[in-house]
Amino acid sequence: MKPGLKAFMNYGIELKNNGRPLQKMIVETRRRLSRLGVDSWRILDVCYPAHSVVGLLVHLQYKPALLSLLEKAKIPTLDTFDPLDPANLADPKFDSVSAEERSHAISLINDDRSRKALERLRYPVALSVSRYLLAQALVSDETVSEVLSTKQDRPKPARHLDDMAEEMVLDDYEHHRPASRSSFGSL
Repeated sequence: MKPGLKAFMNYGIELKNNGRPLQKMIVETRRRLSRLGVDSWRILDVCYPAHSVVGLLVHLQYKPALLSLLEKAKIPTLDTFDPLDPANLADPKFDSVSAEERSHAISLINDDRSRKALERLRYPVALSVSRYLLAQALVSDETVSEVLSTKQDRPKPARHLDDMAEEMVLDDYEHHRPASRSSFGSL
């Protein structure tokens, strides 16, 4: 891994869904993980990519600590879960469509899910997470560039000191005019 680049890991843990609204489920998941000793601020995103599966986006360096806490609590983890598998589509409207259409639908769903995650993150973190998501093919290039360009906390581009337009503006000022009468030597 290159210095300065942060790596992230997205993997699933099994959890029973009892039909609650999504926001309440996310709050409840964070609360349950907090009770296990998981630092909730280290969890960048919580999603539900399939029935009875919770996806956690965490910094790669926090993964071993998180896995040990989950193992200690006897919570099974799904290291080989593929969020792009068309079998994860549980909506009955996709039952009668072709495998290619199911694959396209799951990629659109993952792209939308990744967009929402990137929109919630600060620019430096979103930049690193977007690299990970692009490498995993969970988000499109267009989505990443659109989300990152609308971030309000992104750094402003550096101003070049050799900008001719700015130098010309400075030339319009009369630098030879004295600031006070004392500079004429009359006092």
